[in-house]
Amino acid sequence: MITTRTNIGIKRMGEIDHKAFQDTCKKRFHIEEANLQATKLCSLWQERLKNPKWHPFKVVEVNGNPQEILDEDDEKLRNLKQEWGVQIYAAVVTALKEMNEYNPSGRYIIPELWNFKEDRKATLKEVISYIVKNIKALKRSKSFISYLKGISSFWLLGTYYISNDVITNDFSDASPKQRGIPKMKEKTRAIYGK
Repeated sequence: MITTRTNIGIKRMGEIDHKAFQDTCKKRFHIEEANLQATKLCSLWQERLKNPKWHPFKVVEVNGNPQEILDEDDEKLRNLKQEWGVQIYAAVVTALKEMNEYNPSGRYIIPELWNFKEDRKATLKEVISYIVKNIKALKRSKSFISYLKGISSFWLLGTYYISNDVITNDFSDASPKQRGIPKMKEKTRAIYGK
């Protein structure tokens, strides 16, 4: 159900946006090498995010409440920003904040139902209405109806083949009664002696 125009879908919280790496690497490398370098760099930083020993956050007090914020003076993040620019830095920081919010102890990616149109977590009501709307649209389309007909025909054909060919081995000259349950019981008794 997820397409390029999807409003509701699954967002992987803590996963780095690969596009930022591709855009930056296309400016620095030849086209052939850009994708390879972008993938390597993105994978390297994704692994760094998973490391629970690296915690570039600090606790500050806001209105009497302790709050965890990103440590802008973290050496790895500062070097990333200087070496690769603001776009890659922003992608890593976004993923880092998501990971810290959704799974700070495990440090792995968490799937989350997401409203891409409003860039926020989707409510259960939105997800259900989105699914119902898309099922109704699919039901009206001829391709969905032919798809269902194909599945039901395949299922009926498969059931007929299994129930008849396996039982009688040759169902071309067998009567309907011979193809059914009584014949299966006879074969079962002959095979298992029951």
